[in-house]
Amino acid sequence: MAIDPQNNKEKEEKNNNKTVSSYIKNKQIFIGLVLVALASVIPLVFMKSGSNEQSKVVNSTVADNTSISQKEEDIDGFIRLILYDHEIGRTNIEESISISNKGERHAFFNVSCGTNMHANLISSMNAFFKNKGYSTTVSDNSITALKDKYQYTINIVSYKEEQKQDYNHAESNINDQKFQEPIPPAPAETTINIGILLDDGGHSLELAKDFIKIRYPVAIAVLPHLKYTKDVAKISKAAGKTVFLHFPMAPKSYPNTDPGKGGILPTMPNIIISGIVKENFEDLGIKVDGFNNHMGSAITEDPVKMEQILNASKEYTNAFIDSRTTAQTVAYKVCTEIGGYKCGENRVFLDNDNNINMIIGKIYEAAEKAKKNGGHIIAIGHVKANTIAALNKALPILEERNYRIVPLTSLLQ
Repeated sequence: MAIDPQNNKEKEEKNNNKTVSSYIKNKQIFIGLVLVALASVIPLVFMKSGSNEQSKVVNSTVADNTSISQKEEDIDGFIRLILYDHEIGRTNIEESISISNKGERHAFFNVSCGTNMHANLISSMNAFFKNKGYSTTVSDNSITALKDKYQYTINIVSYKEEQKQDYNHAESNINDQKFQEPIPPAPAETTINIGILLDDGGHSLELAKDFIKIRYPVAIAVLPHLKYTKDVAKISKAAGKTVFLHFPMAPKSYPNTDPGKGGILPTMPNIIISGIVKENFEDLGIKVDGFNNHMGSAITEDPVKMEQILNASKEYTNAFIDSRTTAQTVAYKVCTEIGGYKCGENRVFLDNDNNINMIIGKIYEAAEKAKKNGGHIIAIGHVKANTIAALNKALPILEERNYRIVPLTSLLQ
């Protein structure tokens, strides 16, 4: 027979009011003590919850005796994070530090990047420093930030994207003299399949015209809401190329780094995400073959957000590639678990360094990695002059050695 909690309680109240009152009073005191304890512990937890990268850099700077106060935030680490979220590789960054006799620290970052990200990078850096209480001085190609004894100067050298696509005359960056033309991989005993996706389509119509001349089935991922988004998507599709939506998602350095119009942000509710998904896919003006993330290190680590995006995107495509802009990504895993999708993941970024020989070396590296990855691999580059030139140089050499460039969607599972 079930016991009625209410009757039981009334009986206890009648028979033992003093005991109950004492119990309630003691319970309230106990809860109060717990809340006080939590109030003292929670701030300590949050103080220690910084990124791993942040902690590593702080520790290394203390060990290096650079006289940075432990209370001072690791601005260097955040700068590197912003650069990484703009897909700027380490070989495109030169760092140096000077410390005066008065303990004034001046850090310099010389950065080489494409013209299409120049303005956005300056804007992101300026927003970041102002948010941290620094005064800033901005010019066309540099930004200087100052607070107390700490000064940062970021100098940006832009390489042009829309000029020569011939291998022998392709545009190069500040590191050109450092690298020789790499040696191709040995011929493969069995056929190796390589899928290549070029991100950031939509910035330039001229580069898109050079892209579609690549005689191999290299795919393109087009960003939504840009000046040439629809034109690039349509001419690529008409040329028989695989076309993906390059879906903007917030990076870890957001809000200092803007993923662009149509970006998914960490705090967005599902109903807003569904609306953005619709707008982004429809903005390309074609039926796309799939989508992958643009930036997105903050979103692809969040299984709930990725599930919401993938569910909303089912109406437009059944193919997704995780660009792997963070080692902690769960996007590919969520894709395989959600059902109804063919999923893939990037294994090599080809052109974080814009040096053409470095790009060729990365293409060959992808070919070598494919041997250890079941005979296939997906690699991601960008629609840039040097990348197109490197592909035109390297792919025929790989083809002669039994490495096939195959349609990207054929490698999805």
